Amino acid sequence: MGTKTVVIVGAGTGIGFHTAERFGKAGFHVMLTARNRGRLEQLSSDLQEKGIDASHMVMDAASEPAVKRVADTLKEQETEIEAVLFNAVGGTPEVPSQLSTSIVMQDLQVSIGGMLHVFQHLRPLFTDQATFLVTGGAFSLEPYAPFASLSLNKAAQRNLTRSLHDEMEEHGLFVGTITIAGMVKEGTFFAPDKIADAIYSFYEKRPAFETIYKEPSA
Repeated sequence: MGTKTVVIVGAGTGIGFHTAERFGKAGFHVMLTARNRGRLEQLSSDLQEKGIDASHMVMDAASEPAVKRVADTLKEQETEIEAVLFNAVGGTPEVPSQLSTSIVMQDLQVSIGGMLHVFQHLRPLFTDQATFLVTGGAFSLEPYAPFASLSLNKAAQRNLTRSLHDEMEEHGLFVGTITIAGMVKEGTFFAPDKIADAIYSFYEKRPAFETIYKEPSA
């Protein structure tokens, strides 16, 4: 294929879309993946209208067969993956005393199962210096009881990211997480386009396994 590709897993209208746009403006081919076909079609169309080389494939990261199908298709297309943003997470809102174990396991299948599926099946398509980034959140550091499942899922993702980072470092691959220490909202420091700029900068610099995106102190 020749062109560098970024794969956005769990693409939506916020961080996923704006990160795709940021990489696209830098000359990347953008591959969007998510479960909702209609949303993917609209996001791809919106990016193409901005002059960005974008395509999409429906994929449920929690399903290993679904991830393998996408990986096989990308291999057939001779895709070279330079970067991945894993932006999928399970997090059913509930206090811990009311959380069922089945819900917790279902959420973890998205957050951790999905992350492993994507990394393991896409890795053969990575370039020698590829980057695998995970969207993190402050709940991974400071859990919030009403979102107990999201908190533990983000903590688990951060833990797995660190383990992958340490394992892959000697292979030239970079695995990292950008921990967003605030609520994503348009028109603020935590606007998705600003976070996308930070993600791209993180991709370029690869300073450490984690960067914390937080508002500067006054």
